[in-house]
Amino acid sequence: MENDPSSEYDNVKKHPKRKVKRWAWFLILGFIVGLCVCSWIYRHSIQAWMDFQQRFESLGTNDQGLTEYRHIESGIIMVFLPGGTFTIGSPSEETHSWDIERPQKEIYLSAFLISKYEISQAQWEELMGESPSSFGEGRVDLPVETISWHDCQSFCEKFNLKIPTEAQWEYACRGGSTQPFSFGKSIHSDQVNFNGEKPYLSSSESSFRGETLPVNSLKPNAFGLFHMHGNVREWCRDIYDEEFYKRFDTGKNDPFSNIGSGHRVIRGGGWFDQAKNCRSATRNWHEPSHRARNLGFRPVWEFKKFY
Repeated sequence: MENDPSSEYDNVKKHPKRKVKRWAWFLILGFIVGLCVCSWIYRHSIQAWMDFQQRFESLGTNDQGLTEYRHIESGIIMVFLPGGTFTIGSPSEETHSWDIERPQKEIYLSAFLISKYEISQAQWEELMGESPSSFGEGRVDLPVETISWHDCQSFCEKFNLKIPTEAQWEYACRGGSTQPFSFGKSIHSDQVNFNGEKPYLSSSESSFRGETLPVNSLKPNAFGLFHMHGNVREWCRDIYDEEFYKRFDTGKNDPFSNIGSGHRVIRGGGWFDQAKNCRSATRNWHEPSHRARNLGFRPVWEFKKFY
């Protein structure tokens, strides 16, 4: 029997396009709702990330393998530090250490950016409209000094940056080292601008320059940061508390001292300091209004909102 074309046509009509199953619509709707909920929950992190993208330009990785960024508004070059756990303070057997550096505590730090160099005189004058420094008339590559903690705070507020906590500072200074210095058990004037006539322990004497050096001179530490030891001492955000290390628990996240003497913490040692005062764990302090020829700073940018 020959096929009847009309019957084939009728057969097609009896099988219209399949409709999308109901469960598929629920799946699509659930995905849209879930996306909206996640966007709402993480809205602050998303906003913070977008803010970071607008404020920083990636410069690629440094010789130490860490990513560097340029803060667009100020021009400051900063190094990304991934954070994680590290041990703050010094062991009792570390020569010339102090009780205020103990007990040692393992702490956790969130990721942050820190200035690759101490803020220079050129940067300070350009961004703040004045030149308070005592050293090197016309040497704009030298670190800015003779600035108070309040001056540094004003600088940071202007550019949405922060003064580093002393935990951030020590983590950055150590560069992964557990020795007294990021360079090892001792330092030399070829590595650090300090009073080399007063070395650490039995190390040989080296030169005492008696002045600051350009912020990009000498050797960086294992994170690619310059002059974390010596050159100028650096302000930290914390209020000085000699019992601070005893007060917080091991494993605490991002410790910061906001109670105590009213003085602010100073770290790093300066061009006139003997070696023992340039150790990674050395803690000093002064009134926040204090200014001196050996006192500068470097800012940080914090990632806490989205890391």
